[in-house]
Amino acid sequence: MTLDDIVPALRRGRWYRGPLLLAAATCAVLLWRAAAGALGAAVPASTEDHWRYWAAWHLAFRGADPYSAQALESVRQLIPGLGPQPAVLFTPPWALPLVTPFALLPYEASRVAWFLASISLVLGSVAVLWRVFEGPRGQIGVAFAVAMLFPPTLLMLRQGQIDPWIVAGLAGFLYWTEIERRDALAGLCLALASVKPQLLAGVWIAGALWVIEHRRWRVAVAFVVAVVAPTLLVAAWDPEIVSQFLCVYTSGAPARWATPTPGYYLRSWLGVDRFWLQFVAPGAVVIGSAWYWARHRADWTWTTALPPLLWASVLGSTYAWTYDQVVLLGPILAAIIALVRNGWNARASRWIAALAALSVVTLLLHRVHTDEFFIWLAPALLAWCWGVRRSTMPEPDATRLEVAT
Repeated sequence: MTLDDIVPALRRGRWYRGPLLLAAATCAVLLWRAAAGALGAAVPASTEDHWRYWAAWHLAFRGADPYSAQALESVRQLIPGLGPQPAVLFTPPWALPLVTPFALLPYEASRVAWFLASISLVLGSVAVLWRVFEGPRGQIGVAFAVAMLFPPTLLMLRQGQIDPWIVAGLAGFLYWTEIERRDALAGLCLALASVKPQLLAGVWIAGALWVIEHRRWRVAVAFVVAVVAPTLLVAAWDPEIVSQFLCVYTSGAPARWATPTPGYYLRSWLGVDRFWLQFVAPGAVVIGSAWYWARHRADWTWTTALPPLLWASVLGSTYAWTYDQVVLLGPILAAIIALVRNGWNARASRWIAALAALSVVTLLLHRVHTDEFFIWLAPALLAWCWGVRRSTMPEPDATRLEVAT
C-alpha cells in the first residue's frame, strides 16, 4: 500500500476529523505563542487590542460609556498580566455585539477564543475567496500557507484585532453576489465589513452606485438593518452610545496618530496642525472609485472590480495600521491563483519566494520600527501583484501576428 492509498483511507476513517481538528487547534495556539515572541517589537507600541473590545462590551452592558478613556483604563487595571495600554476605542457601536460570545468569558479565556475564532475566520474566508476566484482545488494549501504567513495576518492575530470579520464580510459579499445571488446575505456580509468603515472608502462608493444602477435594493436594506439593529441593541443598555461614539471621533485623537498613510506624511511635511491634509488621499479615492465605476459599469463584476477598489481604499485610507492590510488577502490570493492555475513551475516558485522574502523583511523590520515606517508595504505588495499579473498574461499568438502582417 502506497502513501496515495493511505491518505484517502484515513480520510474515510470514522475518527479522522476529530484528531485533525485537535491538531489544527494545537498548531493555532503554538502559532500564537510563536508570533507573540517573533513579532515582539523593540520599540514602544500597543500590543493588545482585544481587551478594548472586551472592556467596551462590559462597560456598555452596564450603561457606562465604552468610549471613555477613564472607564476603559479602570477595566484594564482589573485584567491580570496586561501592561499599560492606550485606553482608546474607535470601533462603531454596531460592532460591539460581535464581541458578545467572547465577552461572556473571563478575559484570559476570551482572548484565546478570540484568537482561535480569528484564525477560523481567516481560513474560512480564504477557502471562499479561493472558490470565488476559481483557484485550482488541489492547490488550496498554498492559499492557506500564504494567508497565515502574510505579515498583516500575523500582526493582526498578535494584536487581537477585529479585522478577521472584515475579511469574512468581503469574502461573503463576493460569494453571495458572484457565486449564488442572495442579495440579503450579500448586504449582511457587507455590513460585517463595515466594522472599520474608513478602510473601504472605494468599496462604499462603487457599491452604492452599483446598488442604484442595478436596483439591488435588498443589498442596501440588509446592510442598513445589519448596522442599525445591533446599534439599537447596544443602545438599549447605553442610550447615549451613538453620541459617545461621535464624540470620540471629534475629540481630535486621530490627529495624533502616526499611521502608515499618505495623510500622516503630508501633515508631517506641510504642517501637523493641517488636519484637512489627512483627507486628501481619501478624497482622491472617492473620485477615482466613481470614475472607475462609470468606466466599467457596462461589464461590472465584483470579482474583477473589488481588488482594484481594495488597493485604492487601503493606499488612500484616512487612517489605518499595517495589520489592516489583511483586507488585501483577496487581491493577493487572486495573484496566487494566476500563478498556480497552470501548475507549479519555476516562475511560480520565484514569485512565491519574492513574496516570502518581502514578508520576512517586513516582520524583521517590525521589531525595530513603529508602524508609520511601513508606508511602503502596501505599494510593495501592489507592485508584486502587478508583476505577477504581467508575468502570467498570455503571450501573443505568433501565428495570428503573421496572418495579420
